[in-house]
Amino acid sequence: MQNAMGQAYRDSGTVDFESTTRADKFHLLFKQSFPAVFISLANATLLLIILWQDLGHQKLLAWYAAVIVASLIRILLFTDYRRRSVEGDAILSWQVPYFLTLLLSALVWGVGGLWLIIWAPLEEQLIIFFFLMGMAGGAISVYSAIRSIVLVSVASVLAPATVWFLLFGEAGLFYAAIGSTLFLISCVRSTKVLSTALHKSFLLSHQLSHAKDQAELMARTDYLTGLNNRGAFNEFAKVQMTYCQRHKLPASVIALDLDDFKKINDTHGHSAGDNALRGFSQLITLNTRASDICGRIGGEEFAIFLPNTNLEDAVVVAEKIREALDRNPVQHEGERFQVTASLGVATGVYDLEQLLALADSALYSAKKAGKNQVRWTDMNGRC
Repeated sequence: MQNAMGQAYRDSGTVDFESTTRADKFHLLFKQSFPAVFISLANATLLLIILWQDLGHQKLLAWYAAVIVASLIRILLFTDYRRRSVEGDAILSWQVPYFLTLLLSALVWGVGGLWLIIWAPLEEQLIIFFFLMGMAGGAISVYSAIRSIVLVSVASVLAPATVWFLLFGEAGLFYAAIGSTLFLISCVRSTKVLSTALHKSFLLSHQLSHAKDQAELMARTDYLTGLNNRGAFNEFAKVQMTYCQRHKLPASVIALDLDDFKKINDTHGHSAGDNALRGFSQLITLNTRASDICGRIGGEEFAIFLPNTNLEDAVVVAEKIREALDRNPVQHEGERFQVTASLGVATGVYDLEQLLALADSALYSAKKAGKNQVRWTDMNGRC
């Protein structure tokens, strides 16, 4: 647990908020746009019914079949998305297939609608154009999370018929095309405002959440070593102690203290002492499990809670840490100096304060016996 917290503390400045925000917008897009597939089918069916008497059946059915095929492709994409339970930034790899399937559907409406307009009487041309305007307007609300997608889909639906009316349409249709052109121009402005506001909202939400997490992490983490501070160590260790007691598992504590730490500060300076503390904490992390809880509980005092660990195995861990410290002298401003530690190990009770007291007793015994060694004690305080 302390390993994950320490790593998060060190990597706190590496969060890619922009990437996370884009991923969130695409997740929103998938949720919003799935019903739009069925709305498209419903509109196509309604238009088919309206035009059935006045337009060639083969042309209508061919266009309607294209709408169905494009819709089925979209449905398959959404089904695959849900089946895979895509989470986080993984959604960004779906951008291209999403865009291509949407473009196909929009072109079926845009190019297909123009194809119907060319063959339709004037009144039916206006009806078709009315449906195209409705589909374009719906696209703004459905795809608003990603501005580029909104603009491409709206242009694909409206541009073919608009250009046709501007070039070849009668007076009424020409003016309808002018209105459509103005609508397209307004989309460029309105979608920018909407998309920017949505992007900032997502971005701010992530930044606030991250800031909250960092504040909580810093409140629990020792700023110098990245380990749990005393309060966090006690909190996490008590949770694990309760678990061990409930399942009748052994629990051990190692108390660690750098030897003659004041002499290190006096001889080499406080920055060298800080290096010694950081180096010691790294050795502790490297020689413990992810499930172990490590903390700096005082100036040069550390503690490790080892769940599901008996006294013999805890002593082995303590010896590994002590030997690692012997093999790794502190380096500071071009000089190297040796640092040692005394360690006390205790087990046998399910009370954290009592277990820490027993481990401290063993540690003091190691100090009295000459330092740079591991001592242990049982529940009766016998070393």
